[in-house]
Amino acid sequence: MFRKLVCAAVVMVVAVAFVAADDFSGVIKKVEGDKITFQEMTKAKKGAKAEPVGDAKTFTVTKDTKYSKKSFDKAEKKVVEADLPDGIKSEVFTKLDAEKGVGATVSVTDGKVTKIVVGGGKGGKGKGTE
Repeated sequence: MFRKLVCAAVVMVVAVAFVAADDFSGVIKKVEGDKITFQEMTKAKKGAKAEPVGDAKTFTVTKDTKYSKKSFDKAEKKVVEADLPDGIKSEVFTKLDAEKGVGATVSVTDGKVTKIVVGGGKGGKGKGTE
């Protein structure tokens, strides 16, 4: 009986941890060591430009942070996601234009970045997907 209670508590804690993660869509403006500066953006409507939401935020990446890049595969006619094996040292981040930044979706749990997905917008022609 006690074992079932402990197992149920563990499952509940794991479930709450997944719910606690926040996903932000926007632009990574700066990368310094293990810190990224991220500006959340509104979703752009057709013919309009995305606008910044609030102030830029600084998050910490860890050795467990997952990095990937979305692009449009014309042959399969769908968006595909590929790993960035170099992580934060990838060219996407090292040659970052501070003015434009790179479009990304960032997943954050307890102030730590768990996943960064770069690109995916404009049919593969978005910032950081060339």
